Amino acid sequence: MKYPILLPLVFLILIALFIPTSRVQAINIWQGATCGGSAPIGPDGGPTGPCSLCDAMIVGRNIITFLFEFSMMLGTIRIAWGGIKLMIAGGDPKNISDAKQIMTSALIGIVIAVSAWTIVNTVLAALSPTGIAPPWSKITCQ
Repeated sequence: MKYPILLPLVFLILIALFIPTSRVQAINIWQGATCGGSAPIGPDGGPTGPCSLCDAMIVGRNIITFLFEFSMMLGTIRIAWGGIKLMIAGGDPKNISDAKQIMTSALIGIVIAVSAWTIVNTVLAALSPTGIAPPWSKITCQ
């Protein structure tokens, strides 16, 4: 290939065109937290008063959710990139094995992320009083 950077650049431009605009924003880890009792979150997105343990759990939930969504997006992009490399391999065994390795490692990463999410969900649901709803996904401070 004459310009090795051209294909990844075109790929990134195409991805940027199809990213939903609702996800293209800074993460607000304080969303849902009410630090300082009934005090609202400040205009800069941070707390306006002292935070409780419940507020810390909400911030942790927001961070975990962001990391999970990011890992799913990254895994999907890596699988797509491996597929593109496989299509342009041209029968070269080295390029084919590289493409398969990229897709395999991306799939393993997705399986690990989903497994960790499921384990945390199951353990916390088992520890909740009802045994049904995972308490970490529906945290509300009073």
